[in-house]
Amino acid sequence: MIDTPGHVEFSSEVGAALSVTDNALVVIDCVEGVCLQTQRVFNQLNNFDVQPCVMINKLDRAILELQLDEEGLYRALKRIVDTLSEKLGDSPMQKVVFGSGLHRWGFTLDTWAALYAAKFGVSREKMVEKLWGDNYFNVKTKKWTTSGVDDQGNPLTRAFCQFVLSPFYKIISAIINKDSTVVTKALAALNITLSKEDSELQGKPLLKAMLCTGFPLAAALLEVTVVHLRAPATLKKRLYATPLADSEDDIRIQGIRKCDPQGPLMIYIAKMVRSPTDPSKFYSFGRIYSGTLRAGGESVRVLFREPASGNVIDSIQVISRAHVLIGRYAETVDECPCGNLVALEGIEESLGVPYAWTLTDTTDATPLTMTPPDTFITPHPLLYAAIEVKDPDNLPHLRAAIQRLCKTHPGSVLLCPYEEDGAPVLGVAGETHLEICVKKLRELMVWSESVVEFTVRCLRVTYGETMSAESSTICLAKSANKHNRLYGTGMPMSQDLVSEILAGKISPSISSSQMARYLGRNHGWDLNEAKRIWAFGPHGSFGNCLIENGFGLYGLKEIKDSVCAAFHQLTQEGILCGEPMQGVKFTLVDATLHADAIRRSPTEIVPTAKKLFSASFLAGTPRLLAPVYRVEVLCPADMVEKVLAALSNERRGGLLIQSESRFDGSVRVVSCHLPVSQSFGLAAELRANTGGMALTQCVLSHWEIITGDPLDPSTEAGKICADLRRRKGMQGDIPPFTALVDKL
Repeated sequence: MIDTPGHVEFSSEVGAALSVTDNALVVIDCVEGVCLQTQRVFNQLNNFDVQPCVMINKLDRAILELQLDEEGLYRALKRIVDTLSEKLGDSPMQKVVFGSGLHRWGFTLDTWAALYAAKFGVSREKMVEKLWGDNYFNVKTKKWTTSGVDDQGNPLTRAFCQFVLSPFYKIISAIINKDSTVVTKALAALNITLSKEDSELQGKPLLKAMLCTGFPLAAALLEVTVVHLRAPATLKKRLYATPLADSEDDIRIQGIRKCDPQGPLMIYIAKMVRSPTDPSKFYSFGRIYSGTLRAGGESVRVLFREPASGNVIDSIQVISRAHVLIGRYAETVDECPCGNLVALEGIEESLGVPYAWTLTDTTDATPLTMTPPDTFITPHPLLYAAIEVKDPDNLPHLRAAIQRLCKTHPGSVLLCPYEEDGAPVLGVAGETHLEICVKKLRELMVWSESVVEFTVRCLRVTYGETMSAESSTICLAKSANKHNRLYGTGMPMSQDLVSEILAGKISPSISSSQMARYLGRNHGWDLNEAKRIWAFGPHGSFGNCLIENGFGLYGLKEIKDSVCAAFHQLTQEGILCGEPMQGVKFTLVDATLHADAIRRSPTEIVPTAKKLFSASFLAGTPRLLAPVYRVEVLCPADMVEKVLAALSNERRGGLLIQSESRFDGSVRVVSCHLPVSQSFGLAAELRANTGGMALTQCVLSHWEIITGDPLDPSTEAGKICADLRRRKGMQGDIPPFTALVDKL
């Protein structure tokens, strides 16, 4: 089992874990309900085809603190279960555990069905169905009904409340009121035998001991895991975007499908992890899908597929040692069969990318891609902060520590290539993520015996560059040697199409014919144009695409890699202020190329294509994009006014979406849209205003166009561009269109 953080800013950790697991356990707070992060986790589970079981946690809080009655607690639980049904697409009740993780007790409906099945003379499966939903048992007539009232119009008690919650409430009431007679009867009725020490307890300690003994959480979780989740041996292993995926006769595929310890060695590395005993040391953490690993000198091929070009990097490395991570300890093993999670030494420095490697002992294997094409494990950082050292002599130690930190957080932590007044700039997913990264940086400093004092200064959020209108003319760019000419245009794509690209519905892994049919049917694209998509970028994300419309032109295939490289470079760092582009379609409409390949080498074509795309972008209507959060705040009903005052004040300017009531109005969930740039310190402010009773979650919702022309330094967008160019050390103003476009 792999434990992952529950905060929304650590979704990349969830994605890395899902790439090497078959099933999942999702823990949901019964007070908070299914929040934004939980919804994102379920989306990831669906994308990875990982089947979850669910624990609805903190029932003790709902009963003792919120003091919900039985029907009120049922409605709160049903709201969560209904959401699970929508997300999972089936009835999840057999995979749900109710309980308290803190006090280590829990039960399933099957737990109670086993107690009542014999009494009612029905099977356990039938009893499970009766214990949930609109099912009522009439004590007088001894009959089941789906009506909430009897023949005389008297209300009936719901079966879940009558047979599951009522015993709990009676036990809790008896223990709090010190009614030993009722407690003794309850112990006998539930077949619970307490130890001598536990029998002498009083109050909450006795309640905890009684529930832990009668309803152990470990037994309930083991039950749903073993009985109701798919066994790993029966699962079809994920091989997304892998050339071997459809080759059932391939010995490597057979080894993975059968989890064969005698098969060829196939290991997928999900990420780098720090050693539990020495944080300065890193392990390559992954899963053995086929074969048996023998550490201590075994040579393996290390394969990695570059996202941009699709080229495979191949090297031979030696695994010096292998470990199995057990909690805080790493147990060294000499041999490990397939199916296990392992941490390897010896290959962590072999590649620059710290995740998505494939290790094999065969000569003709291709890299495994265990993440679906519609899932990005490594989101782009949203927040940038400067790490300033007090003593400049310690700057090399700080940079080394940051580089080690980036290894364990691939993609979500980024060391920027530029500095802010000599201080390294760190890109992270959000404020909470930044706090954790700073804590880990200090730990790395302690372990490296280089005590470096530093401070953290939040600088800015990430922005995006886009177009709001098509290029006003076909642009021309000539190569430096004047022997090559490229013609092209740029235009914005619809937001729906951009969302689908970001969601992976349209990706390089889809065949050109499938993509053309989809774009033609859903977005009105010309089929010939849709078939000629060269690339999505930068590196498959952010919803930009490159199209080649120069039908049959001489030499286009030879310059494709160079043009795509320029496309990725520009969409990664836009012409306005070096921020990623979003929602832009570049089209190469014509080209005149020199017959000699040396005269159209990458050194000539890449800068020419980049200049062409820059001119095409400026020939339209360039605009700047700002990220916007969807904020959800859970708070007591009497704190709503303070929450709304903090969200919608003049400084933050949040836009209220809805305010939802829960638990009969005692708890409210306030939702709003808030610019990420105005969210700094929001959680701390709400905690201070509400006495710590407000729980805040922020998830990236969408991107909004900033008002004003970024080419005009007097507008808001122009000021932001000027500030970003200054911070990044970009010389001068934004190049004018006339400086980029060439004339015939």
